[in-house]
Amino acid sequence: MHFNREMPETDWTTVPLAPAVIRNIDEKTAKAINGDDGGAWTPSAPIEIDGAGMRALSAWQLTGGATIEASDAAPIEFGGDSDEDVFGYDAAHSGRTRSALTHLSEVYTAAPATLTFDAAYSCVQAKAKGARFLAPIRVLDGATISSVSFTIRVGQAHASVPAELPRFRVLRVDEDGNAEPLASGDADIDGWRYFAPKPSTGAAWYFGGNAQTFTYACNQNSEVDLSRYAYFAEVIEEQGNGAMTTPGNRFVSLTVECVSARLSGRE
Repeated sequence: MHFNREMPETDWTTVPLAPAVIRNIDEKTAKAINGDDGGAWTPSAPIEIDGAGMRALSAWQLTGGATIEASDAAPIEFGGDSDEDVFGYDAAHSGRTRSALTHLSEVYTAAPATLTFDAAYSCVQAKAKGARFLAPIRVLDGATISSVSFTIRVGQAHASVPAELPRFRVLRVDEDGNAEPLASGDADIDGWRYFAPKPSTGAAWYFGGNAQTFTYACNQNSEVDLSRYAYFAEVIEEQGNGAMTTPGNRFVSLTVECVSARLSGRE
């Protein structure tokens, strides 16, 4: 709604200004939007922009309960020529966490005879100590991988805890085949971590054959760039004294946790 004019255009040159007119002009000036210095306003009804619309040449911020509504007839369009022309979070925002589940029903291994498909849980099951396999993981381009959680089921009762529990790592691999682990510190130089916490007895390790989860925290090389890298999880089955063979452990699934700085992302 626009302010009403105090007098017709033709009266301004012939009619003296009454005190009420001057007061109304002052009140309207106080209510007007200061386009140079900015400020805060609380309109009692929506402000509608039609015609040529509006153009934002700098950042807009939505706070509190602010919303943006769009429809098929009035979509939100980004007119730039960069793939960075998208909605994003403020630099101080913690980002949006997204999860992606991968069932370990198809994996890569150099020794197929050491693995079998387990129909009961639609997953791979080890047939040999130290069986090793690689599985591609689903990630979100531009996001940061915070962790990968592996779900396993120990295949049979154990008299003791294996000398080497299953170990895990997460990798990114470039087009030339160069692999880089996504963890350092408590992992070894190649990014491997053993299942933890280590159980105290064979019965605790077996856990009745129920699902157990190991979370692999990622602290390096974790910003996803699908134009340069493919991402994989790698597993080595338990081995050494106390380890069991057929039926070995079931490696059921993995879940990737990603944090994205965008409101939506490209997968």
